[in-house]
Amino acid sequence: MQIGRDHDRSARSVGASWIQACWHIITPQIRPALLACFAILFIHFMKEYAVAIFLFGPDSEVMGTTMLAFWVQGENGSVAALAVLQMAIMVVFMILFRRALGVRTHG
Repeated sequence: MQIGRDHDRSARSVGASWIQACWHIITPQIRPALLACFAILFIHFMKEYAVAIFLFGPDSEVMGTTMLAFWVQGENGSVAALAVLQMAIMVVFMILFRRALGVRTHG
């Protein structure tokens, strides 16, 4: 709704089809918003343990259920190691995400 119709009209006036106009004009404008939504969803799913419990089954353990099983068994060291691994995955993801968006740090 916030992308003006002038972009579409100008692309159409030079002979672009609807698909070409979407691909070359609208998609680059909404790419940062789509990547940001993906990043927020990724972070949310990485820390969500309730969903992992419902997905749990024999031979289909995910990190969340493994951490909960270790915690119930009293293996705090294993839980801490998996938590550090989970944080490392999120840090690597955020670095790649920032590079994909072209965000630069000062320094």
